[in-house]
Amino acid sequence: MNKILGTSKTGRSRLILFAITLLLTSCNSSKDLERILTDNNCYWDIYRPNLPRPINSCYMFASNGDCFYYYYYFYDKKRTDSVYRYEDDDNIIPYTWSIVGDSINIRGINHKIDKFSSDSVFLTSSVYKTILIKNCSTRHHKKTGQ
Repeated sequence: MNKILGTSKTGRSRLILFAITLLLTSCNSSKDLERILTDNNCYWDIYRPNLPRPINSCYMFASNGDCFYYYYYFYDKKRTDSVYRYEDDDNIIPYTWSIVGDSINIRGINHKIDKFSSDSVFLTSSVYKTILIKNCSTRHHKKTGQ
């Protein structure tokens, strides 16, 4: 161990400083992602490249930990900017999200956070890869009876 760190206190001090820096950097990254996801009340398109229709739904993340799932309202259109909130009915799915370490739990499903920027988040779960794409032009559409 002394060969790796050196025999001086300087080597150990550098290692401790590196560990503290790494810890603080990871904490800031979680806070940055929380701020990005909840900023501007934007929707986040759920893009799954291996599906026939790669984008047909989105999430809305709230700063209080709520997360709602929306479907795009196509109604005989190939493109749309309208969504309606999906009601899970009999399925018991939490309407929550949280970040712990390098993972995000979205409505009960854990995803590893691969990377993120101000307009996209790259995730991997045990089932598929997902890219969340920020979309501030989508509007909530009330379906008849809603």
